[in-house]
Amino acid sequence: MLNLREEIQGIARARDERRALMLLCDALTSAVVPATLDDVSRDRLFEAATQHGVLGLFPLAHPQFAAAVMAGRARNLRALKFTHRVVHAIEAEGIPVVVLKGAVAASRWSDPTLRQQSDVDVLVEKRHQDAAAKALIAAGVRPRFLESEHMHNDSLQPAEPSGLLVEVHHYFNNHHENRVDVAELLARRTRVKTAQGPLPALSAEDDAVFLALHATTHALQRLAWLVDLAALKVDWREATLRAQQWNVWLPVRLACGTNPRAARSAHSRARRHSRSTPLRADAAARWRRLGRSAPPVLRARPSIGRRPVHRAAVGLAPETARAERRARRLRLTGESPRVGGC
Repeated sequence: MLNLREEIQGIARARDERRALMLLCDALTSAVVPATLDDVSRDRLFEAATQHGVLGLFPLAHPQFAAAVMAGRARNLRALKFTHRVVHAIEAEGIPVVVLKGAVAASRWSDPTLRQQSDVDVLVEKRHQDAAAKALIAAGVRPRFLESEHMHNDSLQPAEPSGLLVEVHHYFNNHHENRVDVAELLARRTRVKTAQGPLPALSAEDDAVFLALHATTHALQRLAWLVDLAALKVDWREATLRAQQWNVWLPVRLACGTNPRAARSAHSRARRHSRSTPLRADAAARWRRLGRSAPPVLRARPSIGRRPVHRAAVGLAPETARAERRARRLRLTGESPRVGGC
């Protein structure tokens, strides 16, 4: 039976969360000065910044701000140390590896200690997945609890309380029909500087595609992922071309939403290659239908009695639609999502 009071309360919560999200976007882009906000708005902004993993990127006169930022920095340094430990264990066995998101993405932030993470993601070739898992187990990580036959990664729980969940990826992403050669990605890997030494990372263009794909798959639930993208210094034309070749070019358009110049470059590249293959012709046609300008990066869709789902512009990609349907099913059924981490 319909409970009208609960429905109205759900709509009100969705409206409030949308307002908090818009306020957070304004604070991140300096469209609003947090010092001029009233107490209620400051509380709302503090909660939104914490939820989206961007606390500390702008000053905020909140009684819990300093303590929360300090605690976040401590967690970040611990995560960075653990990431180096994971990489060292795998590379000691002669296995090519790169770090995904996490400490590598943090290295590009204006203050790397502000980026939060709940796990450590690394990428190896599928033929090396067992050897990498054994190396981590020998280094003090417990046996895997989720086999990669069901996902694109093995998940391993650390033995000590201070450790993090480790996800050993052997594929780009199994939620999309992509055509990515992991060996090719690893051959292009680079090293990024961190406070505790260099870490192996995807090339900038490969990383742009991966980060955009990850953000789209998770329905843009955290603004920190867009900060990751905005911090990249990347040849967006090359990134778009690779995304087209891998059949995941539409999430790159999402990445372009954070950078109007990137949007124009990607659109130009799509048109230039529109005559070569049916795939590229279809891509260019979609670009023309969607328009030259970058889409809104976030759009909130109120859902009665639930949190709003933050997503890219409507019609962005079939992958996005599937992700949203999956998120809605999980909300309605109360099932646990298959993919975690940040």
